[in-house]
Amino acid sequence: MRNTVSFPIIRPFKNRENNLKSLNLKSDEKSRFTETQIVNILRQYEQGKKVSELCREHGLSEQTFYNWKAKYGGMDVNELKRVKDLEEENARLKKIVANQVLEIDAIKYILEKKYGGLPRG
Repeated sequence: MRNTVSFPIIRPFKNRENNLKSLNLKSDEKSRFTETQIVNILRQYEQGKKVSELCREHGLSEQTFYNWKAKYGGMDVNELKRVKDLEEENARLKKIVANQVLEIDAIKYILEKKYGGLPRG
């Protein structure tokens, strides 16, 4: 008699979001909680409400709660807004630096082609 191995039947979900959720991947859609709401939920925890109670009330997992606590713990709404603004400014500045590096590389390439290298002084 031959040994056979049976594999579970995997049926694809009808839409992309369900496929991504089943694989624990993120799609392009936003979270259903705003950062302000997240901070308010964490504030309720700091005031003494139990984690299990908060998770049941808001329909989220305890793992999500603890991820939020690690990311947003101890912040108020104003600090969160400031951090968000700083992150946006940092991203903008990184783009500027990347563009300057590309321009410098292009100039070096042109100088090497035209003059055989950078002038030495």
